[in-house]
Amino acid sequence: MNPENIPYNMSFSFCNNLRETAIDENEMINGVNYLLDCLEKTKDPFHQAHLKSHIGVYQRILGHLDQSLENLESALHYFEKTEDDLKILVTKIRLAHTYQWLKSFQKADELLSSALELSQSNIRFQSHIDFVLQHYGKLRFEQGLYQQAKEFFEKALYLRKNKNIDELTKSTEFALKIVTEYT
Repeated sequence: MNPENIPYNMSFSFCNNLRETAIDENEMINGVNYLLDCLEKTKDPFHQAHLKSHIGVYQRILGHLDQSLENLESALHYFEKTEDDLKILVTKIRLAHTYQWLKSFQKADELLSSALELSQSNIRFQSHIDFVLQHYGKLRFEQGLYQQAKEFFEKALYLRKNKNIDELTKSTEFALKIVTEYT
């Protein structure tokens, strides 16, 4: 299931606390319910884990942190059993973000450290380093470690400018603008 195929508005924006917020909360709730229906109908464990990974992201954005944690942990457990390193990497980043919102900073740090190591050690995943750095910056920001957050965002911005993907560059520039107000 690709988020673009969900027949609801799953778009979000970033607030000044660098957290996502749903553009249309009711639409996102309907989209989560749609994904949960898809989850109930599928018997394929890989597809179930894939859906849970997406559901967990949207549940976090909606503030349903316990449900987000449950779905993301379940997805990660499955992907680790199948040794799907890319799915492991992406799900660790997502799960770390939920732990961050739960203020479980040590768990978030452990997951991001593992994701960074995986992305740096495997040439297939080096294109994901900027995502890990961006999320590390958000973690440090939420911890009040603004100078460290700024350094992570600067590294992510350098990589993102080289990717030449405007949306990614803009999100990191926004994060840098916010964190600079604190340093």
